[in-house]
Amino acid sequence: MPSDSRPDSASPPPFAYGASPFHVKGNVYNGTKTFFATSVDGGLDALYRAVNDEALLEFIQQKFVPVAWYDVLPAVPLIRAEARAMGLGSKRYLQLRSAFQAKHDLAGVYRVVLKLASIELVALKLPRLFAQVFDFGSSDARVMSEGYVQGFVLDFPPVLFDWFTVSVEEYARQALTLAGARELMVSSRRVKAVTSPGEEDLASLQVDIRWKA
Repeated sequence: MPSDSRPDSASPPPFAYGASPFHVKGNVYNGTKTFFATSVDGGLDALYRAVNDEALLEFIQQKFVPVAWYDVLPAVPLIRAEARAMGLGSKRYLQLRSAFQAKHDLAGVYRVVLKLASIELVALKLPRLFAQVFDFGSSDARVMSEGYVQGFVLDFPPVLFDWFTVSVEEYARQALTLAGARELMVSSRRVKAVTSPGEEDLASLQVDIRWKA
């Protein structure tokens, strides 16, 4: 798939960058910077050159405190710019970027926990592990049968759907593999949002995780 050549401001967000009520922890933006600095030819300069919206460039160039909250909606045009910087389509870029983030997040103490916990318990915790870096929405998971867990990430802005789908799938693959799952199959799909009155525009996704111990 060719890279996305649309200007980053082609579809203006409903809020100025930094002003939406939907937030993500700064470590996610820092993860993007680390990914480019360590894994992409040209480093951070390649990313900055690919951002063709001055306000968006100013947003991503700021210093992010890992545990502080920042507007999540700038991630959408940033993903297009990030993919463009690597000459990739957005989906392929997201697969690489999400795998990088998952490996980083699941390192250290998480790695020990994943090796000690049952595969089923890891699968049940995945939606919450993913959702905890956002200050909106909710998550859920349930055992459907032996070797099959169904998880949900609920009530988030629809514009984040492609990113969330790829990220949840990559987190599942990385975590379940680390936990010892074999013949792992992960798939996701959009489901009807579970919303409060006045929030009918929110989206939700379902992830199905199947494996053999």
